[in-house]
Amino acid sequence: MDRMKRYKIEGSIKDVIAILDSAPMQPDMVPEVNFVQLTNRVPIAHLAIERGLKALIADSGAKRENTHSLQKLYRDLKEYDADSAKFLDLAFSDAVDFFEYNTSVKGLRHFRSLDAYLSKTGHANAFNALRYWAIGEDPKDADPILYISPPIHRELLCALASLIGPRPNHTVSQRVEQELLQAMFNRRDLWYTSDDSVKKQSIDAYLNWLSKIHKTQRSALEEAVALEFNVSDDEFIKRTLEAAYAELKQSNDPAVRYLIDRLSYLPKDSQRRNPDAVPEIQWFNDDETRGMVTTPVGTGLGYVEKYADGGWGITPSESGLVRVTDVAAKLVDARHYLVNRLTHSVDVTVNGATNQLRIVGEGHHLLFSASELFLASGAECTSSVDSGDLKQKYELEFWDGKHGLRTGDSITVKLRCKESSGVVDILEGDVDSVVGHKISVEGRKYIDLDDKR
Repeated sequence: MDRMKRYKIEGSIKDVIAILDSAPMQPDMVPEVNFVQLTNRVPIAHLAIERGLKALIADSGAKRENTHSLQKLYRDLKEYDADSAKFLDLAFSDAVDFFEYNTSVKGLRHFRSLDAYLSKTGHANAFNALRYWAIGEDPKDADPILYISPPIHRELLCALASLIGPRPNHTVSQRVEQELLQAMFNRRDLWYTSDDSVKKQSIDAYLNWLSKIHKTQRSALEEAVALEFNVSDDEFIKRTLEAAYAELKQSNDPAVRYLIDRLSYLPKDSQRRNPDAVPEIQWFNDDETRGMVTTPVGTGLGYVEKYADGGWGITPSESGLVRVTDVAAKLVDARHYLVNRLTHSVDVTVNGATNQLRIVGEGHHLLFSASELFLASGAECTSSVDSGDLKQKYELEFWDGKHGLRTGDSITVKLRCKESSGVVDILEGDVDSVVGHKISVEGRKYIDLDDKR
């Protein structure tokens, strides 16, 4: 391949990579929204992969075939340029490992090999199926949409660009390792003057931890994040790691940003279990990868969706912008995260007897009347609003219907904002109506100091 043609093909592939990176997909609980994003992006990636494969085949001296089938082109490449095909295999398998796809799980088994992946996502009709999905044309072969991984497509583009261009052939894990090395070593303040023995000691300790204790920069970063950067008592080391981490969060490489996001997944057993609140799930699909976490009576607390790497994206049912607020490594923690976020224990006193019950709702809306909501400041549990002597109607929703309250009961409800704050929201009034797990209270709300401090 002459230099000008090589430059054009490499430039074309890198331009597509830049286009994809400039508008990353934003996961949504509505599948059609995700499909729209995917079908607007993947066709240009498919075409760029096709160009790269055809260029390598032509460079081997073989006749270039007029086809959109990536699987056919990849098999031709294996025949005519075995070394390039071998590197693509390596780049693919390394990407599957890096993004932690479990290839033994139903729906992910096509990630076991590059040929299997392209058979699902790059068959002859996949290009047109993706382009015309929005106007309802059914693909002639298997629908490629459900099998495509944008990160894997991107890594195939990176591998092709390195094969065609002058750069060394790096897989995603090698590329990310280099980026971590730059952030944790090359771009850090690791110099000292001859009379600064204290800093020299700190730097020596940091380099020993970075290079002798850990085999890779990734394992070092994973330990640092797990320990909240307190890998030693040395403040210089902590500041150095924090600065490197902050820089990596802003990386231009989405694979680096994925790694940083992966390190922030809520770890196993990280969420408090509440014996009085065991959540349930209503699944939206047969493979149980998307669903709504609910109370026993069916009130939705939020949505969970399983990612290809096994993490569970969590979208609470809250007012305002609906978005994923966290990702849990395990489903059980995603479920209890929503319980802890959207339910609260309160002390309910009726006729001098106090019981602890659980109410459902957003923290800053729990003890607000309808007329007060528009004044809410958005604080964790309370605002400056105080109803004074004016009685208003308050709606409370309990975890289940076994709250024991009846119409006409005079009740006091106490909600503690934070265990250490010493402040409690108090609602006093009479039960106006009871409908299952929901009650209406006519009364007044005020703020007081916690008498249990």
